[in-house]
This record gives sequence, structure tokens and C-alpha cells, in this order.
Amino acid sequence: MPSFGFRRGRSDHASDQRDAVPPGGVDVVGYGMGFRPVPVFEVGRLPSASTTDTLIFAHLRNGDAAANLLVEPGQSSPSGPLQGRRQEGPASEQGGWAYQDGPNGPSVHVGQNVDDPREVAIPVPGCGDRAWFLRTRGYEVQWPDGWSLSSTQPGSAWPFELSLPELGADALVIVRGPLAKEAVPSPDALVAPGQQMVDMQATDETLWVEVAYSVNGADWRQRHELAAVDDRVLLVTGQAPAEQARAVAEACSVLALSARPTSSLAVTPFSFADRPT
Repeated sequence: MPSFGFRRGRSDHASDQRDAVPPGGVDVVGYGMGFRPVPVFEVGRLPSASTTDTLIFAHLRNGDAAANLLVEPGQSSPSGPLQGRRQEGPASEQGGWAYQDGPNGPSVHVGQNVDDPREVAIPVPGCGDRAWFLRTRGYEVQWPDGWSLSSTQPGSAWPFELSLPELGADALVIVRGPLAKEAVPSPDALVAPGQQMVDMQATDETLWVEVAYSVNGADWRQRHELAAVDDRVLLVTGQAPAEQARAVAEACSVLALSARPTSSLAVTPFSFADRPT
């Protein structure tokens, strides 16, 4: 797979409770909850009987089998710390513990070999939106439906990666920034050697460029989309084989059009109560 080629940037936003994500980290927030997955991680979205926004967090521990959490938002935001309860019946075979907030509130089911849900995802201040957002240093974006979230390699120039399991391992989307405006490449500079610009569009909200190129004889597309966050800019980039280009373009647009600065957001407290002894 070709690498992403564009210049580095940095964010100078001051940190506060809403912007305390460590470099290279990402928080998953929504439905009154917030989680900071512990690297190395992958977080997938799957439908359930109660909501289409159920999440499964997988944390790979030193090359061993993954430690898992299953998060169901429920019909209402949590009213306080989620309370740990031992489950009965088939649930006990999958770990036996769940953290819940009443019959209509969210629940977090703990997988086997997980003594504390914080081993997999650390609770952080969330947001009240009935949707999942990805919060990192300086900005927050809506998580596109169907895409899985994964950690990056140490030292990566972007804090997370999004992939589309149903289309295989090729489709990939990342977000860079926020960048100072003077550090943002021009549209022509986004076209790397061996690529050809095939489309470009500017609106009041975003500017995007799509390029075509070849990988081992196959046609590929790469899309760059710019979005303003206060006086800075996010650079959203996605790439995939040409037949997957539409799904990548839709994901890039969701990320770009939903971008908002963390400094403007209200946060909701979220935590796990200590497990009963």
C-alpha cells in the first residue's frame, strides 16, 4: 500500500479537560460516555438488539489474545458512575461482569481475562451527543458508520486510522492536524509524483482533491479534504482501490464536515464505580 505523503504540522491549542488527549492518542466519546482505548487497540462498530452503535474494544496485550469490552449505549445517558454487577447465565461464560446504569442506561460488558475495564479503555469525559465522535488534540470529528478505529505506530504523524472491514484491508482514512494555514499544502502540492488529479471541488465548508494512480497494475484513488477548525485546518486523507473510492470519499466528507474544536465543547463526566468485593 502506498504511503501518505504530505508535510508535517502541529497543534498549539492549549490543553484543558476537553483537550487532554496525549500525543498519538484518541478518545471515543458519545452517548454521555468517553473511552480512551489502550494501545495496541482496534475498536469496531456492530449492530445489536438495542442500538446500531454498539462498540467492541479489543486491546492486544504483549502479543497475547485480545482483551475485550462490549459497549452498548442504551436509551439514555449515564446518570452517574457505571456500577459493576456479576452476570448470570450465558453472559457469565464471556467474562461475567457488566458495568451498567439502570435498565435503560448504557452497559459495558467485560470480556474474559479482564479484571478491570480500564485495562482495555480508560474512562474520560464524554459528550452528550447521540452519536460516536473521535476526540484528539485540538479537534473532534464524527466517526463514520461502518469504519473500524485502530491505533497507530509510535511516532506516527496522525493519531488514529480508520479502515473498512467489509471491503478488506485496503481502504484507509487518516486525519492530520490541526495545521497552521500557512502549513497546508496547495491543491497542486497534494498530487504526488505518479499521481494524476481527476477531480477537485471547493465549497464554503471544505476543499477536496481526488487523484488517481496505479498500484501493482490496479487503479487506486486518493482523496484529500480540508476542513477549518477555528483558525487552523484539518487535512483528511483516504485511499483505496478505485472500486472503493466512493466509500472513502463519503468517510472523508463525514470527518471534514463534522470537525469542531474541542475548546468549544461541553463535556459530561463518565467513570466506572469500583467493582464490589
